[in-house]
Amino acid sequence: MDATYRSATAQLVASIHQPLRAPVGECLERWSRLDAMTRARAYLVIEGPEPRVRRTLNAAAIAGLIERARSAGAAIRGRDVRQATGILTIDTRRQGLVDVTDRVVGWVERQGIAEGLLTVFCRHTSASLVIQENAAPAVRRDMEAYFNRLAPESRDYEHDDEGSDDMPAHLKTALTGVQLSIPVLGGVPALGTWQGIYLFEHRTRPHRRELALHLIGA
Repeated sequence: MDATYRSATAQLVASIHQPLRAPVGECLERWSRLDAMTRARAYLVIEGPEPRVRRTLNAAAIAGLIERARSAGAAIRGRDVRQATGILTIDTRRQGLVDVTDRVVGWVERQGIAEGLLTVFCRHTSASLVIQENAAPAVRRDMEAYFNRLAPESRDYEHDDEGSDDMPAHLKTALTGVQLSIPVLGGVPALGTWQGIYLFEHRTRPHRRELALHLIGA
């Protein structure tokens, strides 16, 4: 199946009744379960990545698309599925967002896995992981300020064994999370143009943080 349409939305028109609007894969599966006469009359409208761009397929073209999808799946299944693991050590200087995109992408590229799933896991309870805007520094400053307002330092916390910034750090971690799952396509994480992977340091003093990486694919 063409990569452009792999995750696109489509409409399967098979009768005078309401057409099925669903992901392409679901529409193809539904078409394959129709009787021969209904399949011959049906057509599929695939919505393109841009507004008003559509591709219409008749029964023969739908059958060809299914065959290509099956062939691609068989090719992937025929490859050996491999997995790789690693640890990235990140030294933080202060509270805030630390861009770790290049280090994560570099690690993935060295594994030689073309398609798969990457898991990035932060091994801490006072630092977290987010995917965020990678171009405008103001976005990161606004995020840092927002979370400081959301979980401020205070004497009201029962837990204060490690300083006034510690309990707010735990709260910020709970709100943002410690794990990311990112598809790998063409040997690199499938990040958008303006997306970056950030370690979110929630403590005020420098720390050494560890990110566990797991990649599985072929």
